[in-house]
Amino acid sequence: MTSVQGIIDALKLEYAGERSFIDGLPAESRQRHGTPEAWSALDLQGHITSWKHQTVLRLRDDPSAIMEESEDDTDQANAVFFDSFAGRSWDDILSQSDSTHAELIEGLQRLSDDELAQMDRFAWQEGQPLWRRLAGTLLIHPWMHMAEHALERGDEQAASAQADAMLEHFRQLSELASWRGILYYNASCLSARAGRSDRALDYLRTGLEHHPDLIGWSREDRDLESLRSDPRLEQLYARLEG
Repeated sequence: MTSVQGIIDALKLEYAGERSFIDGLPAESRQRHGTPEAWSALDLQGHITSWKHQTVLRLRDDPSAIMEESEDDTDQANAVFFDSFAGRSWDDILSQSDSTHAELIEGLQRLSDDELAQMDRFAWQEGQPLWRRLAGTLLIHPWMHMAEHALERGDEQAASAQADAMLEHFRQLSELASWRGILYYNASCLSARAGRSDRALDYLRTGLEHHPDLIGWSREDRDLESLRSDPRLEQLYARLEG
């Protein structure tokens, strides 16, 4: 059973990794606003902080929290958040990031382990256990964005390291096969985009073995496009679906 302390410990690891990654980016990237297609470090930090703040509000049942009911809702929220970063300094966003992190831990500490396992504690859980919904937003979401940002800068090595670290930090959060499957699948996507075909296929095999429901999506996922010509991919599908 996933515990509140386990989520908090994982969140602290995520935040340390977030800070380390952002601090390693070029300083000029923190002083400028990018574009929706090419985020600067300022935009990345603002985006991650904004969605974490939404989780703080949701845990409080705050009526001002954004409740996305469709992909369009999410895109609209992202656009609003993106525009809000333009007039703010790096130090201001970083200060909010620190305070949001503290508020998240405070909010999590109010929960019990039993509440963390509930499927209907809040309306926004979408039928998932609370811990799983939180882990997706607070752990996987920022980690994937950091790796994708590295890919956009042409730093495949950093993106690949992010994929490996995501598994190392978060797979012990739960023994559920579906959780392990999601992590390995996402790590496979990042590894494939970083040009590490062998590692991507290994991660994909583990991910799909743990979470077979992802097989259909994996056949369409553009993140795995670099693997399509590798005969080992079809061999994997044949074994899993045979």
